[in-house]
Amino acid sequence: MHVRSVTPRPASYSHLAGPPAVQPSAGIAESGTLNGRRVLLATDGSAESRAACAIASLLARRRGARPAAIRAFGYVAPWDSSHPAPVADMASGVEPMELSRHLVQVQLARDVGGAADWPVHVAVGHAARAIEAATESTHAALVVMGLCGASADGTPADHKTVLHVMKQVDVPVLATNGALADLPRRIVVGVDLRESGLRAARAALSLVDDGGTLVLTFVRPGGPVDDDSASGDVGVGEAFERLQRMLAAPRSLRVATAVLDGSVPSALADFARRTHAGLIALGARQQHFADRRVLGGVTSGLVRDATRSLLVVPPSARVV
Repeated sequence: MHVRSVTPRPASYSHLAGPPAVQPSAGIAESGTLNGRRVLLATDGSAESRAACAIASLLARRRGARPAAIRAFGYVAPWDSSHPAPVADMASGVEPMELSRHLVQVQLARDVGGAADWPVHVAVGHAARAIEAATESTHAALVVMGLCGASADGTPADHKTVLHVMKQVDVPVLATNGALADLPRRIVVGVDLRESGLRAARAALSLVDDGGTLVLTFVRPGGPVDDDSASGDVGVGEAFERLQRMLAAPRSLRVATAVLDGSVPSALADFARRTHAGLIALGARQQHFADRRVLGGVTSGLVRDATRSLLVVPPSARVV
């Protein structure tokens, strides 16, 4: 298990304007269910975050999730700062923060009627770090946020916030690009035939539509190899069978398998497009350099591709 060094946050991070935290519950990477669990919507008012709001509402109505929202206003520190940005009141006293929280609630209710009653947390400062803090304080089992694609003129989107959140939080992150209008009927689960693939598949169980399909997908980056040489002494087919037994998906769901060749991000994105999958799920690989966790190239590549919504499951999700 990787243990990351945590820089102490200012006290104001633990007092985000909003209701008290809920009690901890089991993580979806272990249980495969969202029933009764907190889902944290990270919103910034963009079209993509409004789509994320709609997905959070769907998870509440159809999966029994308990949504809450976080909105961070302003930007008070350079991205490369080695210390967390402070979160402070918008002005002296509580009233401005309460007003801001009310305005966010109004916006959420406009986007999704049922969102009017969701708990809302408001912060001023570094958005990604505010989301990270709110994930911990609310004991969220899942973070839902928007995923922007390139602009009409081809200008690449800025993915710093979503990548930071995926890197730092210890629960799965669902980033939707706006094309996901309902629970996905088909989810491509990128697996490496090890524990991370199983965790991604279990988390995907909580999101796939009733009667839908999970496609466990293994990419051989070096090209075709003998079946018996993949995943150590276990052949790819045997490893798939083991994953399916451990996953124990409900009978109402179909679990298929696929083996692809090529660059992992490109192969997964292309396969998802060709099979009309609404979501790609994968277990993130992270490495530690100078006390920082760095996302692997597969996750980063799929975020930047942004042609499919993405569920990223951390390698050692805490039980929340």
